[in-house]
Amino acid sequence: IDLHEGFLFTEQSLSGIPFSLVLGRQKLSVGSGRILGQKDWTNTGAYLFDGASVHIGEGGRSMDFYGVLSVAVNPSGLNLYEEVDDRYTNNVLYGVFYRDPKFFEGHTLDFYAQVRSSASSDDSVLTLGTAYNHSFETIVMDAELAGQFGKYDGKTHRASMFNLGLTYPLGEGSLGVSYTLATGDSDPDDDLSGGFDPGFGNRHEFLGIMDYFQLRNIQSVKFASAFQITDQLRFFADAYLFTVLKPQSDDWIAANGGLIQEAGEGFESGGVELDIGLSYVIDKSFSLDIGHGFFSKEPQVQGTGEGDGFTYIQFSSSL
Repeated sequence: IDLHEGFLFTEQSLSGIPFSLVLGRQKLSVGSGRILGQKDWTNTGAYLFDGASVHIGEGGRSMDFYGVLSVAVNPSGLNLYEEVDDRYTNNVLYGVFYRDPKFFEGHTLDFYAQVRSSASSDDSVLTLGTAYNHSFETIVMDAELAGQFGKYDGKTHRASMFNLGLTYPLGEGSLGVSYTLATGDSDPDDDLSGGFDPGFGNRHEFLGIMDYFQLRNIQSVKFASAFQITDQLRFFADAYLFTVLKPQSDDWIAANGGLIQEAGEGFESGGVELDIGLSYVIDKSFSLDIGHGFFSKEPQVQGTGEGDGFTYIQFSSSL
């Protein structure tokens, strides 16, 4: 048996400024969640973090600090790192996140810096980023830009990510379109790593529920729609147009780190994904989600399933 969450939590005030401290095993999410976000998809296999996080401020400018060690919950025992053999387990993660919701009237600006280190993979990746959000009269715009520096697989690391989205709010829902680009590696044989390191981002929200892509070596256009049918029932339908940026020089890698296609075999790189689903809130503590995903290249591309798509039913509780 393993521990999913367990922490000490305290809220205090320092010179009239509220702050909170979380110490122990915890979930972490900052900003949009692209760089550090919690997908809440499974009780096991999801990354959690052992360490400390601090939040300062409330209702206005705020800052978050965290210093943690990544763990993957494994039901066969406590902290069995050797049984969860991937790049992002047992990583040291430090970060700071700053949000100013009143940078200008109606404008929100974020800044963040994060370092991920892994001795086993010879990684030491610094991510610096900024995000912007503004509500116009009829359109909400959000943008995010991040650059990475340091070391990845022992190589000098230089990579970047960009996102731009527009959302049109409706009375009981919304329509939106967004564009995302995350760099791939231009030459696997040189001493420079150019593929964006996806780290611990929330992939389902930005790259679909089928997990065939991660925030690396990818270009994506997303069309999103959501409608609140009743107070308890919500419907969504999303479409993604995926393109692997550098199929000849960088791998097509799935969200879990699995290899879909090696560099140089990218004649079927990318595809179209369609996701639909319903979410029903039973009460404040329980919810039920049902959905289905379809990917246009199943089963033509090895590693993308047998062609029947993906159907899920998820029951969630928060007591």
